[in-house]
Amino acid sequence: MLHLTPAGLAPAVLDAVEAPAPPVAFGAAVASPLDHLAMSEIVANAVASVERNCILSVLELQKGNRQAVADLMGISAAALEAKLDGLHRK
Repeated sequence: MLHLTPAGLAPAVLDAVEAPAPPVAFGAAVASPLDHLAMSEIVANAVASVERNCILSVLELQKGNRQAVADLMGISAAALEAKLDGLHRK
């Protein structure tokens, strides 16, 4: 099991537990127990959740100015629109 630490610190590896893991919430969605998910799926869900929260937070800070958000993220306005479309479909 991996324990995430604050940025800049190495993650700590914890001993596996014999008992089944409870469902883990990623944002609004609930995943099945960790031992049934591929590590790549867990990472993809975590990255998507962090990206979604960051985009929405920056969008709020920029008072809905999508061009300013795209500039801060270093992506085009079209790429931001595609990401936002993906957020609204989930």
